[in-house]
Amino acid sequence: MLRLEDLDGLQCVEDGVYQLSDHVFDNQTFANLEFTPGSGETLVLQNVEFINCKTSPGTSRVTSGTKLTKVLFDNLDCGDALRVSAAVELNQVVVKGNKPAKLLIQPDDDDADFAVAMGNDVPFKVDVTDYSGETVVIGIPACSVVRDPSRHVVIRREHEAIITSPDSGLSTLSFWKIYLKKVKVFGCDEGVFSLPPSSHKKHGVVMKEKQKLENLGLCFD
Repeated sequence: MLRLEDLDGLQCVEDGVYQLSDHVFDNQTFANLEFTPGSGETLVLQNVEFINCKTSPGTSRVTSGTKLTKVLFDNLDCGDALRVSAAVELNQVVVKGNKPAKLLIQPDDDDADFAVAMGNDVPFKVDVTDYSGETVVIGIPACSVVRDPSRHVVIRREHEAIITSPDSGLSTLSFWKIYLKKVKVFGCDEGVFSLPPSSHKKHGVVMKEKQKLENLGLCFD
């Protein structure tokens, strides 16, 4: 059901509910790390840390039916990305380090009944302040994402008029237009995205475009 045979401490606490609590996985390698409950099943991870862990040859993803509370992913080497459905219940989840290369939190194609869940009942949903990889967060409120304002921006649907205006001078393949399109494709109002690092060839262009958009009145906080 969960393909989590390698996880010590996973217990069935009641019919259809599996729980893993108060556990630290340090420098461990898993064939895969897929938190994918079946229909009618729930997986709860609470006070769990994955520190310098690796998946080989598999990857890591988290799908609806999973609840993550106070879970840490610190330098999780799981291939190209850690993929998390926006339908997952997130509460004080921290992603940090420089692995994986990308964090993708967004609705899954099969999340038919997906709706953005407000985060007023938790201190925050996810913290990416100390994560240096590419970040895409769509489908959870931007106000519930703890981020570094110097490296992360919030792009909102309401920004469309300025981003797409002739005055912006942005090309079709502009960073800003691509991520605005992502927000719209998922039917959401906003998303949190990381800016390209200074080592990226498009960093200078993106930062100049950001300044121009700010001069036109946009605020990316």
